[in-house]
Amino acid sequence: MQWVEDMDPHAPGVRRVNFACVGELPSDMVKHIARLEVRRVTDLRRMSRRTTVSPFRKRPTNLQPILQVEDPIFFPMHLSSEVRFELANIRIYENGISFDIRARDNATTGLPLSQRVYVGPGMQSKTRHGAYLGLVLPDGKVVTNKTCRPQDAPEDSDTSSPWLHGSTGFSFDSGVGATYFLSPRPEPNGTITISLSYPEVGVDTALSISVESNSFTHSSI
Repeated sequence: MQWVEDMDPHAPGVRRVNFACVGELPSDMVKHIARLEVRRVTDLRRMSRRTTVSPFRKRPTNLQPILQVEDPIFFPMHLSSEVRFELANIRIYENGISFDIRARDNATTGLPLSQRVYVGPGMQSKTRHGAYLGLVLPDGKVVTNKTCRPQDAPEDSDTSSPWLHGSTGFSFDSGVGATYFLSPRPEPNGTITISLSYPEVGVDTALSISVESNSFTHSSI
């Protein structure tokens, strides 16, 4: 039997075949498994040292978007929270979709919103909470803002696996926000469900909106 080690198991046309062996494993199979384990550990170490991602996974800075959506799309209000979340500044490019997640509130006393709410990728620090953002794509795949680090990104050669790139948060006059970039562009004529939860500010049940994958405008579904 020939053991193939350079084949991408996720490549088109590749099919996994279960294999069983009774008794002691053949020596060539033992060596094959050992080589695969060495490769796995090496890849994990390499990925853990990544500090950036390929340009394909970032919002283009020198290209005009194909489509811009100026009007924000508001998440439903949560009865237990005074914070209002919205999807804004949507820009559709050849390689993906850029958008902001923003938070606002009407509080006139207490700490500024920038010190109470964080909607950026991951956690701002180990001691500070943040919003959870998840997107269910038309093909059923899910991306979240908890796997936005370069170490979490697909290999540079992989331009088909969905991934969400996130920037650090920002503040504006009436709230806070963060910019995300979803790549590649989702398949057309589908629906994307965007969900957000933030128990620390009262949003303990996810708020969801649905948008058309073609235009990132409100879905009629």
